[in-house]
Amino acid sequence: MEDLTPEETLKIGRILDSPSLWGQKYLLNRDGSPRVYWPHQVEDLECCERNIIHLDGRDSGKTINLTTLVLHYVFTNVGGSVLIAAPHQGHLDSIIEEIEHQLNSSPDLSASIAINPQGRPKIIRKPYYKIEFANGSVIYFRPAGAYGDSFRSLHVEYIFVDEGAWLPEKAWRALRQCLKADGIFRIYSTPNGLRDTTYYRLTQSPNWKVFRWPSWLNPSWTDKRGKELE
Repeated sequence: MEDLTPEETLKIGRILDSPSLWGQKYLLNRDGSPRVYWPHQVEDLECCERNIIHLDGRDSGKTINLTTLVLHYVFTNVGGSVLIAAPHQGHLDSIIEEIEHQLNSSPDLSASIAINPQGRPKIIRKPYYKIEFANGSVIYFRPAGAYGDSFRSLHVEYIFVDEGAWLPEKAWRALRQCLKADGIFRIYSTPNGLRDTTYYRLTQSPNWKVFRWPSWLNPSWTDKRGKELE
């Protein structure tokens, strides 16, 4: 850093401050090409609201955004703590797969993982998946189950929920108690049409920033693809 010009230092600062610019620099698509975000994804990535909830169609890019935000946060924050929650382990598996892909594809990200006394990366897979980083940050992955028992005893600065429309009502109370004061809460989901749920009530709350992403925001979306997912 000492050999950088003021312009180079400013450029690095802009990248570290911006999830979308950071993702474009450090993350890769599955075919090895650099990550590029669609306009609606950039709007979400750069949104600074603390309470954000999504009503998203299929293939609209929510998993890409969720994993970008998670990795950017733990990479740029010392001692940061993140909980990724979902109704079932199957929902978490696709997120874990994407995060592992990025960690394995980027030497910088791979080097950021903490090492245990045996010289192996500090990645715990059972009973729940967990990744620890050299800067003290940690990502917890927890399925809600029926009552949210797996959330208890956790206290984090950032909560992400995947498929929040399907999270059991009894799990919401345990989940919300995990968030530290002034923490950030983001919920991504395809809506299920039910109105007597916590998820639906939050989409109607003036205290939450709402994003609505129909599937056709994906530039590759076609009517044929829509019929395949019906």
